[in-house]
Amino acid sequence: MSLYALFDGTRFYASAAEVYQPELRGRPIVVTGGKDGMIIAANRKATDLGIKKFSPVFEFRGIIELKQVAVVEANFNLFGALSNSMHSVIEAELPKSYRYSVDEIFADITGICDPLQFMADLRKKVFKETRLPIGAAASHNCTLAKAASWCAKKVPGYNGLCLLESDRDIDKILTMMPASELWGVGSRIAARLNYMGINTAIQLKHADHKKMKHEFGKPIVSLIRELHGERVLSWREGPEPKRQIYSTRSIRERLHSPADLQQALAYHVHEVCEKARKQKSKVKKIQFFCSSSPYDSEQHRASVCASLDYASNHTAVFLELLTSAMPRLVPNGKFIPLYKIGVGAIDLSDCRFDQGDLFAPAEDNRLMSALDNLNQRFGRHTLYLASQGNNMLGERVESAQLKNPLSRWSEIPIIHC
Repeated sequence: MSLYALFDGTRFYASAAEVYQPELRGRPIVVTGGKDGMIIAANRKATDLGIKKFSPVFEFRGIIELKQVAVVEANFNLFGALSNSMHSVIEAELPKSYRYSVDEIFADITGICDPLQFMADLRKKVFKETRLPIGAAASHNCTLAKAASWCAKKVPGYNGLCLLESDRDIDKILTMMPASELWGVGSRIAARLNYMGINTAIQLKHADHKKMKHEFGKPIVSLIRELHGERVLSWREGPEPKRQIYSTRSIRERLHSPADLQQALAYHVHEVCEKARKQKSKVKKIQFFCSSSPYDSEQHRASVCASLDYASNHTAVFLELLTSAMPRLVPNGKFIPLYKIGVGAIDLSDCRFDQGDLFAPAEDNRLMSALDNLNQRFGRHTLYLASQGNNMLGERVESAQLKNPLSRWSEIPIIHC
């Protein structure tokens, strides 16, 4: 019977941070996304202290100072290089493989005599050659391999290595696994499943196919079939396009004028539209929002939704909507300094199934295509629309705090003998 493995980096960003900086090893580590100070990764020692991902660093300042937690800002060039090294080691052993994400790779291990020992040996080899710890899990299809990966991380006794072959072992893990942890089950679907009394993966496995198809459509039926051991989904399909796209930022220095607010939101409009074009989607409805910090003395919160008659992914179209929305976003009277801003595409459609309309205005995509191609070739924000301004107020700025000896001679570690 077919057997598919999933190898994934253990707390990848936090683990990658200490590869070329030995002084960080053994310490609690948190990785922030940039100057906004949002935590995007943390190693186990940090999370055991109560530090949570996707929270601002200042909320844990007391713990960080008391426990000497290392706070480093992400260097995505370094992370990308280490990710490539990790994948290359695995691909050398398993040619039938697919890079699913920066820290995940699927592989076909059908026919290997002792798959559990093989995965254990490969974990050791990856760590020896890259110093990156990885988990390994395998089962009969991609969905069950994901379930095995969850088991390897969350269930005591497995220690990052899990093989699910027998129906008994599979059902045992599915009984413990929340339905929300299944591959392809997002927060909205999980909430609806919980409302229907389906809280665990095993309950979804035994749910009525017709009822599930009526409630959620064909993808959930494919998921149920995979839970029964069938191979329906392919890793080469990759993740489905996002149904919503958001771009947000917390601004420590605050925004102090309507012009600054519009310029910062224009940056996030560009980010959202670029992501929509990348996944070949169009936006029908967009949301602009801003708020002061809950810790500030003066409070303001505003959110405006705007819809188009015909979906688009042209940045200029949504910049016009932003201009129209500005009077409803800014505080009345005195401008209150704003801390949190963002833009969200909350109604997306797939360009591949875009149905033409006789009365729809003609849309020329050549400008946006040229913009994306130039930025992809010469670097982000090489070319941008003037409404974003020169200061890029909304931008998440990457920091060079985390060393990258792969691209900087000055940061190559010095070994004293």
